[in-house]
Amino acid sequence: MRKYGKIIILFLTLVLNGCFNPFTYFENNEECDCEVTRLNTTVRGTVSEEELTKVYEDTVKSTVTVFVSDSLNQLASTGSGVVIGESEVGDRAYIYTNAHVVSATSPVIEVVFYNNIRVSATLVAKDDREDVAVISVKASNNYEVAVIGSSDNLKVGQSVLAIGSPLGLNYSNTLTTGIVSGLNVKVSANVNKESVNMYMIQIDAALNPGNSGGPLFNIYGELIGINTLKIVLTESGDDVESFNFSIPIDHFQLVAKTIVEDKIEYKRPLIGITVIDISSISLSERKRLNITEEIGLYIDSVIARGPSDPYLKKGNVIVGINGRKTSNMNEFAAVLNKYMPGDCIEVDLIKNGNIESVKITLGAS
Repeated sequence: MRKYGKIIILFLTLVLNGCFNPFTYFENNEECDCEVTRLNTTVRGTVSEEELTKVYEDTVKSTVTVFVSDSLNQLASTGSGVVIGESEVGDRAYIYTNAHVVSATSPVIEVVFYNNIRVSATLVAKDDREDVAVISVKASNNYEVAVIGSSDNLKVGQSVLAIGSPLGLNYSNTLTTGIVSGLNVKVSANVNKESVNMYMIQIDAALNPGNSGGPLFNIYGELIGINTLKIVLTESGDDVESFNFSIPIDHFQLVAKTIVEDKIEYKRPLIGITVIDISSISLSERKRLNITEEIGLYIDSVIARGPSDPYLKKGNVIVGINGRKTSNMNEFAAVLNKYMPGDCIEVDLIKNGNIESVKITLGAS
């Protein structure tokens, strides 16, 4: 493991390093002429924990162990994955896993199903920056397809189940349980010498090397995340417990669709501003900046000729996107990342005590 900042991160197949870093985004009074892109959401209830065993039995058949060898036929990594669907003609099954699981040069990939049947797999596409990979195998009756849910309406405290193969086949199909500990948690990792911000689901369900790429389910048996990494140590050597992270399934699917179905490189949406969380600004500095709002994001700068120029201005305070509250930078980034470059959003501002919406067409980064 290498150090990167104040904490050490373990990707659950390949060791990388990361830390929590300040978030930087990339403002005019004119109205942008665009059609606002809306997101559909649903609200779910709760069920009894007595269904835990049944949920495991219903979901384990979609979980796989992934073995990756390099071009010299030497085992390079092991991880987990989840079957998420079949091709339209029904000849191939598609599996989600992490890009770092299949990062070997000219990888030779094999998959072991819940019933210990082992087959060859093919890399369909991957995105290293987003840590998203899709592999495929010949369709068969050795698996069941996972039911894909949504990570959009998760709440802290909800129960989750993680299934995977920590430490390889000897512990395959292992179940750990826990709760959602945090949402939209920013983790910064060094990927191909680039610092990348990831906005993740924090869970306290135990994850270990080999869990990378494996599924995170809710109590309904719906796939809500892909298990990816954990924080293991502070720079001073203090142990860190139960800091485990999953990529939200909504974001994972967005990236996967882009690189597999659209066959184009995934680009993150760019709004073209730098913001500061008002809660991090001292009272004296707020007075100097004439900030009267208690919660929101203060626009510190606007990129010239960027997507928000000339629609937003330095000093504006953002409180939401398309009516969804964004009271801090992590919430803002998480909501923003649900959209694609070219989408039109409404940025909700506070002006003179009133909420005013401004339309912005997102750029690409």
